[in-house]
Amino acid sequence: MRRLKQLEDENGKLKRIVADLSLDKEMLQDAIRPKALRPVRKRKLVDEMRGEWDVSIRRACGVFEMDTSTYHYKSRRPGQAHLEQRIRQIPPRSCAALSTGPTES
Repeated sequence: MRRLKQLEDENGKLKRIVADLSLDKEMLQDAIRPKALRPVRKRKLVDEMRGEWDVSIRRACGVFEMDTSTYHYKSRRPGQAHLEQRIRQIPPRSCAALSTGPTES
């Protein structure tokens, strides 16, 4: 009788493991990714997955093989919009000028 109870408990544990793995597989198929993703995109996918599947941050990050600290990371760098704007204002050089470089006389 005791052995039957042990087998039933083990069977229950295995069923939970299978259910968890099936959920992970289904979540991954829902957000199929063709190539490596940057952390910003992974954060968005984790947020979408959490909203759609009602799973924890840890679980969603695990599916995407992303560390939870990466999910919670907030950059301390100031915005760089002004630098991007200045770069766009710089006139493009011709390819010939770049390849030959400055001439020395």
